[in-house]
Amino acid sequence: MIEPGYSRYACDRAESAHEGGARPIEYMTEEDKRTGDWAQVEYVDDHGASVRLTLCPECAALYRKIEAAHGAEVSRFANEGYWR
Repeated sequence: MIEPGYSRYACDRAESAHEGGARPIEYMTEEDKRTGDWAQVEYVDDHGASVRLTLCPECAALYRKIEAAHGAEVSRFANEGYWR
């Protein structure tokens, strides 16, 4: 049987970043609730280039932690010596 309507989700981080040394790859429909666990992120690298990544659930969670820590650092920087 052929079932149309599936999308291939593959993490863009290196194989070595994943347990077991293999990038997670899943095939899901748009209605699959697991699609919400994956993330599409964009950032500016150290050369000023915009980079887009698809991240598996584990990498997405790690990215959110890094993003929160970075946001807190930027807030501290922005508010350092703040006066009115």
